[in-house]
Amino acid sequence: MEQFCREIGIPEEAIHRVMLIHRCADFRPDTHKLRCPKTWDEGLLELKQEFGEDPLGYKMLCAQLRCAMEAWKDYEKMGFSHR
Repeated sequence: MEQFCREIGIPEEAIHRVMLIHRCADFRPDTHKLRCPKTWDEGLLELKQEFGEDPLGYKMLCAQLRCAMEAWKDYEKMGFSHR
């Protein structure tokens, strides 16, 4: 996750906060619905309910970065380079 954040230009302070959340054993959101346009809104609502208080949005950012990482992996499997 940390390398991915650096590759896409996330600021250091945000990387630090995201990594604190990402490493937390209790943080295992179901992000499957965020990967499909038809279920995005439903998945977003479910995550907001699951996260509860997230005043700065770092839990949501972490979940969205997980989705982005999965998409990145999918593109690499299809032969697309990130460079």
